[in-house]
Amino acid sequence: MSNEKKGITVKIDADLHAEIRQYVESKGITMAQFIELAVDNELHPKFNNNMEENNMGKMRTLAFQVDEELFQKVKKTARITERCSTPYQVKRERNSTRKSSQLTNRS
Repeated sequence: MSNEKKGITVKIDADLHAEIRQYVESKGITMAQFIELAVDNELHPKFNNNMEENNMGKMRTLAFQVDEELFQKVKKTARITERCSTPYQVKRERNSTRKSSQLTNRS
């Protein structure tokens, strides 16, 4: 970023303004610093949550152990089976599950 500064004036909801004011005071930053961070994060996100838009070549795998109860919750939520071990297999399994449930719902 350059050192030159430009102004932006916007009108926002009073409740949102109060929430932001409380946040910046608790963090010890200025409103300008907060807005600059928010705009920068919106224009240049650090992480893209949309898996469809992600290039799988840039993805990394993170593996860790969890107890059986948590594993079953994640498995159910993600709609995957134990035979899935790669992101491609998980995506393929999800698509297969969606297609079969759509066929079931049409019956």
